Amino acid sequence: MMARTLGLQLESAFNSVESSCMSTDFACKLLAFVYVLGGGNEQVVINQRLIFGISVAQQKFNLFGGRTPNVLISKIIAKYSSELQIAEKENNLKGVGWLSEICTRYDLQMNGITLTKKEKK
Repeated sequence: MMARTLGLQLESAFNSVESSCMSTDFACKLLAFVYVLGGGNEQVVINQRLIFGISVAQQKFNLFGGRTPNVLISKIIAKYSSELQIAEKENNLKGVGWLSEICTRYDLQMNGITLTKKEKK
């Protein structure tokens, strides 16, 4: 918990100089991933690095209750969400190239349309 707080303070410091620990594009992809595939996926709930990444994206875009999100950012997230929804409907998540970046960064593995924790060898 302390590392997460420190990380968010670091992100806040980056934001104060109009920078970030996470690129805008990656943050949009991450939020689209959570929106489309995150619900009901245990790996999203228990993966502390992923939860931290989601918190950074939330802070980066100032997405807190009662606030109006940036329209441009919302459109980018909607574009990636739509891409994932179509791929999921067609059972072709492996066709979404950027999804592998999220799985690699947060130690998730794609198996068909489900994401499971990688086995440590």
